[in-house]
Amino acid sequence: MRMNLRVSGHSTALYSTCWAIEPIGLLFDCGDGAAATLQQKGLKIKTIACSHADRDHLSGLFQFLPLNSTSNRPLVLYPKDSGSFPAIKKFTDQFDPHVAGNTKWQGIENGHVQQLKPNTFLEAYPNRHIPRSETSQGQHKSLSYSVYCDTQKLKSEFSSLSGPEIGRLRKERPVDEIVDIVRSTILTYSADTPIENAKYWKNPEVLIHEATFLNEKDLTSRKQEARHSSVPDVIKMASEMPNLKVLILGHFSCRYNHEQIRETIQAEAKRWNIKIPIFAVLPGEFVRDILSATPVWEPT
Repeated sequence: MRMNLRVSGHSTALYSTCWAIEPIGLLFDCGDGAAATLQQKGLKIKTIACSHADRDHLSGLFQFLPLNSTSNRPLVLYPKDSGSFPAIKKFTDQFDPHVAGNTKWQGIENGHVQQLKPNTFLEAYPNRHIPRSETSQGQHKSLSYSVYCDTQKLKSEFSSLSGPEIGRLRKERPVDEIVDIVRSTILTYSADTPIENAKYWKNPEVLIHEATFLNEKDLTSRKQEARHSSVPDVIKMASEMPNLKVLILGHFSCRYNHEQIRETIQAEAKRWNIKIPIFAVLPGEFVRDILSATPVWEPT
């Protein structure tokens, strides 16, 4: 992978979801217990990218912000058409006046780009967790996010030049005449959403995707197909993503035990001949540095 990512988090459907991404100081969602599980590492969070206003994705803000807010950080990004987040801001400003004004809040919509570090950016785009029947056309109440890096690559016509020659060229001509910008999606966070086609997720190297249900029967019988995904659908989609190097699954329903989840992932990975490791954050778990843990599936 282009970036030495350290991903930590927990995600159990209905209860709590948060994913911390180092070294870019990014937190996807802030469910209950985020402050307790991250502890002092919470001070490194510069941006909280909230996907939607379900309580299991935002209730941790009430504890996290008073403990980790400093001057102008963190920045809380949220879907601009969700009224819940301004209400939370108003409440926290009143309840914790000693830190009021430290946290920055910004409502965003499809296509919003936030710089995280030099050449590293966060892009927001809508998902279908909140059905159209519950929102007006054009509103954004549920978002997914991708992290991408822009790097400079010397244009092919200059590839034969020596180092000193390239140095002279940089002094004589504008940068955009010398290099091309190469964009690479490092990581994508689906948040809660029904399945999409593989191209929708920007061809990432790492995909964090919800997998609430283990089979289509449970997904459809509970009328959740418009809101969530199943393990078979996610793994099939992952098999169609050519640049994917790691798949991280979470947001499993507590109706399944850990062994059922592992067995289903392994069966589907074998079925679709998955050539990459698959990690899973199981119900009730908080996992530090997920990519250093033992995968549920690892190709032989």
